[in-house]
Amino acid sequence: MSRYTVSTTIRRWIEMQGVIGLDDAALAEIGPWLRLAPAICSALIAVATFLALPIVFWTLMPLGVICAVFGTHPVNLLYNLGLRHLFGTRRIPRSGAPMRFSCLLAALWLGSTGIAFLVGVPLLGYALGAALVLATGVAATTPFCPGCFIYERLIGTAVARENSTHLGTLK
Repeated sequence: MSRYTVSTTIRRWIEMQGVIGLDDAALAEIGPWLRLAPAICSALIAVATFLALPIVFWTLMPLGVICAVFGTHPVNLLYNLGLRHLFGTRRIPRSGAPMRFSCLLAALWLGSTGIAFLVGVPLLGYALGAALVLATGVAATTPFCPGCFIYERLIGTAVARENSTHLGTLK
């Protein structure tokens, strides 16, 4: 038996993000590092919300757009290029469709929050900012990603799509 075990709930939440096909040892090793990007983003969004400056929200938007377009969050790229070597850990795999969707959703949310502050509706801006801090905070403190959960409800599970893809190649 492997000395690394990941509960079925934790595995499901990580696989919901599009990280599939990894054994328990790999998930146990990279699982905490999957939370680094949401933790940094949550902190920056909290500062942006506190300052209520649209430019700060719009400066954060490219982080989500880069992840959505290129499949790698800039923070994960920094981890893969540097931090993982310091800690002797595995690479974080490229983001799957659920995480790309989640990052695009966050980028749009950041833009909307900035617009709310720009047009003089600070109550809406604070509500949107606080809700985004909460959503990214959940992803930063647990393996559960609210944006990926929304993706799963709209599109379906990553594991089911992966299994159907493999079944299609067997025909």
